Amino acid sequence: MKLKTSFFSKTLIRNNFKIYGWFGIVYTLVWLMIMPLAYLQNSQRANSAYWYMDEVMSYDYFISNTILICIPILLAVFLFRYLHVEKSYTIIHSYPYTRVQIFNSYIVVGLVILVAPLLINTFIMIIINGVTGYSVDSIEDIQYIYWFLKTSLISITLFIISSFIGVVVGGSIWQLILSYIFCILPIGLNMMIIHFLNIIIYGFPQNYYYNMNYFCPLVIGDAYHDYRYNVANLIYVIVFYIFGLYLYKKRNLENSSNLICFNILKIIFKYGVTFCFMLLSGVALTYWTDDKESLVLFLVGCIIGAVIGYFLSEMLLQKQFNVFKKVKGLIVYSLIMTIIVIGFKNDVLGISTKIPDCEEVEKIEFYCGYGHNYFNNNQMYFRYKTDEMIEYIINLHTEIVDKRPNNGQSVRISYYLENGKNLSRVYNIDAKDYDFCFKPIFESIEYKQNHYGLLTRDEEDIYNININPSNVKEKIIIKDQQQVQELISITRQQITNETYEDMKESIDLAHMDFYGVNSDGENIELSAELRNNYAELISWLKDKGYYDDIAILPQDISKMAIPISESYNYESEEDIFNNKGKYNYLFIEDEQEIKQVLDSALNDSERYDDTQYKMVYMKLKVNDLYENIYVNISKLPNSIRQKLN
Repeated sequence: MKLKTSFFSKTLIRNNFKIYGWFGIVYTLVWLMIMPLAYLQNSQRANSAYWYMDEVMSYDYFISNTILICIPILLAVFLFRYLHVEKSYTIIHSYPYTRVQIFNSYIVVGLVILVAPLLINTFIMIIINGVTGYSVDSIEDIQYIYWFLKTSLISITLFIISSFIGVVVGGSIWQLILSYIFCILPIGLNMMIIHFLNIIIYGFPQNYYYNMNYFCPLVIGDAYHDYRYNVANLIYVIVFYIFGLYLYKKRNLENSSNLICFNILKIIFKYGVTFCFMLLSGVALTYWTDDKESLVLFLVGCIIGAVIGYFLSEMLLQKQFNVFKKVKGLIVYSLIMTIIVIGFKNDVLGISTKIPDCEEVEKIEFYCGYGHNYFNNNQMYFRYKTDEMIEYIINLHTEIVDKRPNNGQSVRISYYLENGKNLSRVYNIDAKDYDFCFKPIFESIEYKQNHYGLLTRDEEDIYNININPSNVKEKIIIKDQQQVQELISITRQQITNETYEDMKESIDLAHMDFYGVNSDGENIELSAELRNNYAELISWLKDKGYYDDIAILPQDISKMAIPISESYNYESEEDIFNNKGKYNYLFIEDEQEIKQVLDSALNDSERYDDTQYKMVYMKLKVNDLYENIYVNISKLPNSIRQKLN
């Protein structure tokens, strides 16, 4: 009993329940309306009841979320209001209780008021499930228990943080405002610092660090699926309870009317506000001017923000406007920030130029938006482990760092080092300048195997092939096992032998889907492209009579239409070929000229260059169907180009 009473006072707890018990009753009734009553109201419609409760329990319901992030903080403001009223402060601390007992007693009251309503609602929902049997079609009992534990942790976290703020500040309004600012601060600082680092550090992988919402107690949606959010909240509870108790024991009555009640925290507050305003102004100015990568604009915004933040914090701390002569702290802060910026700009730490040696790398995760044009695969990132591929990618990385391009396709490189560390970089490059680096990467068997599962499967696994033409023609289904195995064998050979130049100059004629069963009896689906320079595969398709049903051939086309005007907007094919279009067109009906136009089609490489092109409309002979392609103007014969000028 002595151990218990040394940490809190039963008398204080009883008295506080008499004063603030109404808060818990109202909170209980609110949750009863949100959960059991609303659930029963929707119970006649099983799907409606299920989706409603799923929204509440996955933190997607606005009303329950609002209550969850408001009530704990408001409760802390009510409970610790006595700290900000001199008379109440004096009376409470005149009682024969230690400060530890007083602080813990108020914390216990707050926790019970917050957790008890959640526990009551959880038990009621479990009882409803047991009596009605709704759980068969909706939510199981264990899910309510998980919801109770996670929601309790969220409530306790916000309450403890706000209680800590209440000890630190000298007013209930400030406690309320700074509680929310403090809770949102981790994600705000994270985003602003990352924005700064992305501007000043070449290749900084900002997207790798943006998703750190689990540090923000107010982003409660992450509690449903991210265990890190719950771990972070648990750490917050422990840390801020300890600091809150420590500072409570040190708090003096003389400082209770100040914004910040502790001298050391006044310094942290002043420069913290200066730092946050500095970053916020820098980010805001770059976004306002729509020049997010401008270091000059960011620094101008930082200077303005630092000045505003510094003098604003001084006004709040000194409770007066005459603070503009106190510039010594601002000068020191500015010098420190200047040194930091110069250090990052000159890459003193070697961050921008750091490239590991081949021997240090265990594997590399590599993505290239440019390569994605040639390799169709839903998965964007693949890992490479062979010494050969590691060397190729490091060579590409070295060239990028030397030339420091800023525009073009995205390249993302993540190194997994032998010592367990990771190193990630993201660049935007003009791929044409790095053809000599991409060639060995794209031609390597490891790269192709990652992008084409067909290269690593046995023919016997595949029982069906669908060929889907890249035009209006119907798909072709091949089920004959001999033909399936022949097509797979030839396709593999074409992919394996395909050079980098072949990839760039190719045109996709069709998309091939391969369906089969793996060794575990699971269905698999693989894919590959049928390209116009797969000579052996096209020859096989012609021999089997499939090719004419895949490609658009000159004999399939009755007429072509090419817009003559440089400025042109799309209009329907029916209007064009019925001479109802708004623009002038060059119509082509000669089969030889039609073939020449088809041969001028844009290849994969030209689609992403500055190639001048035109859209060509085609009317097919069968069923009056329409098709269109893009052609490279420079490849068209002179006779047609002259008519277009």
